[in-house]
Amino acid sequence: MGISLFKILPENLFGVLASPVKEIYSHILLRIYDMSRIYGFGIPRENLVEEIQQYLELLETGNLPSEGAEPPLPEGQNQKEFSSTLTPPLSRLAQLLEKDLRDSLDEVYKAGPMSAGSTAVRPVVVLESLPLSHVGSDGEAPVVLRSARERANDIIRKLKRTGWIDIEVRSDYREVVVIPDYSMEILRALHRIASQEKPSYRGYVYGTYAALVEAAEPRADSVDVAYDATNELIDYLHSLYQNIKRYTKKMLAQKRPQDILAVHFLEYQQEILDKAYHQLKTSDSVYKYRSKILSTVRAWKNDPTIISVLAQSALDEKLFTGSLAEARSDILSKLSFIENSYANIDHILNEIDRKNEQYARASLQQVKYFLNNSRDTEGALIQLLCLMGYSLERGLMGKRTVFPVDRLFSLVDVELLDSASLYTPRKARTHTPVELWDDEPDDAEVEAAHRWLAKSLFQRISYEEVDNWVVKKLGHRDSGRASEMNLESMDDFVRLIYAAAYSQNKRVSYEIEPLDTIAESAGGMFRFTDMIITRKHGISRQKHPQKHSGSNRKERPNAELVPRVREHELKTAGGLFEDS
Repeated sequence: MGISLFKILPENLFGVLASPVKEIYSHILLRIYDMSRIYGFGIPRENLVEEIQQYLELLETGNLPSEGAEPPLPEGQNQKEFSSTLTPPLSRLAQLLEKDLRDSLDEVYKAGPMSAGSTAVRPVVVLESLPLSHVGSDGEAPVVLRSARERANDIIRKLKRTGWIDIEVRSDYREVVVIPDYSMEILRALHRIASQEKPSYRGYVYGTYAALVEAAEPRADSVDVAYDATNELIDYLHSLYQNIKRYTKKMLAQKRPQDILAVHFLEYQQEILDKAYHQLKTSDSVYKYRSKILSTVRAWKNDPTIISVLAQSALDEKLFTGSLAEARSDILSKLSFIENSYANIDHILNEIDRKNEQYARASLQQVKYFLNNSRDTEGALIQLLCLMGYSLERGLMGKRTVFPVDRLFSLVDVELLDSASLYTPRKARTHTPVELWDDEPDDAEVEAAHRWLAKSLFQRISYEEVDNWVVKKLGHRDSGRASEMNLESMDDFVRLIYAAAYSQNKRVSYEIEPLDTIAESAGGMFRFTDMIITRKHGISRQKHPQKHSGSNRKERPNAELVPRVREHELKTAGGLFEDS
């Protein structure tokens, strides 16, 4: 079922932010948000009126800091016509505000009698003796130029009509301005955007891990905490990706090497690298905690008893309102979201890495571009483009002006060497062919080479070979303990070591979860930490063809089966095996 947004929000809520004086309204709304954090629950109306009044007085005198270009005049009017409707002359924004407030009053009057449920307040304008200059030249009704305080009250009434604020009367008959919940959420987001406030990274991955894996028992609040942390992680990663793009554009817009370096070291490194990117690669790495998060989520999902316990816990703790079946559906939905998010998070992490590499490469190229003072063709072209851009920006030349490029190049005379020169010309080297060695190797050398090659190939144990061995040992089961796999020979024991080492690789179709028990096999010949080997969900893998076949494998000694694997893969299996 779709969500109707304007069943919650007032219909004209965003009208003030689309008006010609949106700069004034946005400033006042953000100031109301700041005051709400100072006064707590309820801003005294008189204090808010004084705050808006001071702002309008500064606006009229032109003492506010420039916040951008002035807004355009109303369509169909020039400055003289528009200014003649108001006296004394005000700044452009103040004029537009006065007209917007008068138009808003006209809309209220045209609305007719107020309905019983209407929240609009009918403004009262008192016309006193006015100078003749306040009467319109076309005979229309006089335009009353209200004071800044009167306009401040009009602004408060308009913000109340549009739903941004509400006014309550307390027990001591004081009026206070309060902000509705929906308005508070919007103002919080606008304040964060206006102040360019960046959310700090809060260890979302470890928070999910702690809530699920380190929980003493399955609880509904643990699922909620993990669900919220995963939601925030995904949102933060998308925000991080967009921020890297934004800083790349900002860096490319810089015109001086020192500005590029300032953006990189004072902004990008502090806001992107130090605050978030470094944590994602070290202390809060997804790859560090993902395996156990996924195994816990999948174990809970696949156990109906745990799902029932979680659903009942949600109902008992008032975390969910509804039937037990609906609570179970909600728990399964949240666990599925966590599982899918962590299972498919590689794509966005790879894109973030790629954008970070693009930024680093682009910033280096920009610095090299601006620091290139060489006299070769590349340096001359760079200087030419810089000079042309400088001239175009300052109006020193038109777009079709022929640019004097002769000032950028140093022309020198070039003369040919004469026959009397002391220069000794280089001589071409002569090639003396060497007789090729065409002796054929004897049979013993060929046989020795074959044995060496066969031994090298036999000593290599690939991912496919280990994966096929695990699939064969599991048979029709989805999971099983290593101690139940009937390890009979050194060959099987070596492949079990490789299975543990390769378990983190994407090429294999199984996962391994170490246990706390010590297992023995082959009559005590092998002793190792027991583990659960589970097929990966959603992966259908055909059995890999064996690369080596024949009877040579059984004839060679067991000692030749000891593999040589990469050091970082063996670390994965470290601590699981020991000699008998």
